[in-house]
Amino acid sequence: AIINGVVLGFGNVVNRGEVGIVSASGTGIQQVSTLIHNAGFGISHAIGTGSNDLSEKVGGLMMKRGLQLLEEDEETRVITLISKPPNISVANEILKIADSLSKLTVINFLGAKLEGKGKKWYVTNTLEDTAEAVCAILRNEKPRRVIFTKSEEEVTSIANSEFTRFSDDQKYIRGLFSGGTLCHEALIIVSPFLDGVHSNVSIEPEMKLKNINKSVEHTFIDMGSEEFTVGRAHPMIDFTLRKMRILQEAKDPEVAVILFDIVLGYGAHPDPAGEIVPAVIKAKSLAKERGRYLSFVASVIGTEKDPQNAMEQSNKLKEAGVIVMPSNAQAVRMATLIATRNKVIKQLFKEE
Repeated sequence: AIINGVVLGFGNVVNRGEVGIVSASGTGIQQVSTLIHNAGFGISHAIGTGSNDLSEKVGGLMMKRGLQLLEEDEETRVITLISKPPNISVANEILKIADSLSKLTVINFLGAKLEGKGKKWYVTNTLEDTAEAVCAILRNEKPRRVIFTKSEEEVTSIANSEFTRFSDDQKYIRGLFSGGTLCHEALIIVSPFLDGVHSNVSIEPEMKLKNINKSVEHTFIDMGSEEFTVGRAHPMIDFTLRKMRILQEAKDPEVAVILFDIVLGYGAHPDPAGEIVPAVIKAKSLAKERGRYLSFVASVIGTEKDPQNAMEQSNKLKEAGVIVMPSNAQAVRMATLIATRNKVIKQLFKEE
């Protein structure tokens, strides 16, 4: 949470501003708030509800209360709601409340199919689209979808420089995420372009990993889930398992791209890029010894004001040969372009 400019728990150093957030996702707050900051706007308050708030049992108690508080808050001009897929009846209750407010609400319930169109609420598909919509509203502009902030020619060239060094067998992406929301977002983004992605958080039974320690074809792992955090710190703090998994994936001859995130801010590791770079370098070396090239794509969620400094962290990754994208969504799309050898480039840009 960020209350009156003070970070509680995991959180980033962002500008004070006119955007209030209520979120059933910690990394959702961090991705959206930092993108809003990086666009030159700021946050009034960000209220974390706990990930089960929009379940049938809890009934959205904290999100409803958060909406009321932000409606009454003089600093807040636009309200943002974030969650993984909610119980649909709870979601409909939230929408009715949002329609009754005097302020416009931007809603991202990842993967949920929200019915109808409200007078006072606007629905987005990704966390980056959420931040973009909020900023557009503050600029009195029409919200637009963000596919890449670079041109089609630029992203095509970046992908081409990577996959032309692959062997014929390399075709799979292995995503190692520190947040469940980031992993869910990635699964939603790639679903139109890849023939199924295995995951420990997949909502499709046939795509649910039977063994979380063994990847199958395309695999995206939420390494912040309980299976990985019992008896150890969260992966935003302790990189041990992610480093081990990177080296494990590097030995698979069919892996083309390893995708990951770096989350900065209070509570996170003091130098996450410095911690993970040695594993990246070793993984690239292992692949090279076996006659292969391994591509790494990452996003850095943070700001220049964070204790770790987002620019410094990005530079460390780039020096190790990692392609760093400005958001989780763009990193996922870039990894998809590289793994498919640019075959989905036209489909991707049609989405815009």
